[in-house]
Amino acid sequence: MAHPLIAISTALGDITIKLRDDLAPRHAELILGLIDGSHYAGCVIYRAETDFVVQGGLRLGRGGTRINELGSVPLEYTGDRAGGLKNVRGTVTMARWEDTGSGDGEWFINLKDSPHLDRTGDAGAAADALILMQVLMLMLTLTRLSGWALGFTAFGEVVSGMEVADAISQLVRLLLLTLILMLILMLMQVLMLTRLLLPLKPTVDEGGMSMLSPPVPFTTTRQAAAAAAQPSPLEKLAAMRKARLKDL
Repeated sequence: MAHPLIAISTALGDITIKLRDDLAPRHAELILGLIDGSHYAGCVIYRAETDFVVQGGLRLGRGGTRINELGSVPLEYTGDRAGGLKNVRGTVTMARWEDTGSGDGEWFINLKDSPHLDRTGDAGAAADALILMQVLMLMLTLTRLSGWALGFTAFGEVVSGMEVADAISQLVRLLLLTLILMLILMLMQVLMLTRLLLPLKPTVDEGGMSMLSPPVPFTTTRQAAAAAAQPSPLEKLAAMRKARLKDL
């Protein structure tokens, strides 16, 4: 039986996914319904953890989340049976809350084997049983299995483009490195400006002479002698009066 194929197109390349509608038919139906209804249009991959997952869904690039009118799906975990899907590298899994029926279109691609996402039972069940034996009179019932321990449904497999998912997971690291480099460059600029703008500090040389640190460079050039200054009109008038007085 041919399984439905879907493509996730990103700026870094395409990821092709085979939906396992034979193992998780409700999940495959929901994903196809969301695609056909353009619910994922304008949405983004908003979570990237190197060597763990990249996650996308109904979160919009401009902010906010698109409402899923198709509802959620029940748990269809198949990792504990022959031919089922565990949460291993290359599988696509429905994200959910502790409520096993809360998956509503948020998905993630496993970048490595993640057995803690498979059905494990309640890790605290054995401890609870021991406590029950020790304090039998104080405990009346065992706690129920946690929804987290019932496993996350893997409903698809990446058939091409895993390198794209890996590259997306590196974006956070690249962003951090870029920010660090930007901070280093800004710090270098601040230090250079500080050196230029700080007041000149006088120092004293061996002879006791006050020196500048850093010294101020200068250049010299030869200039023509300045022309003799011409007398002003008032000065000329005063000179004429003195000359007349002498003639008298």
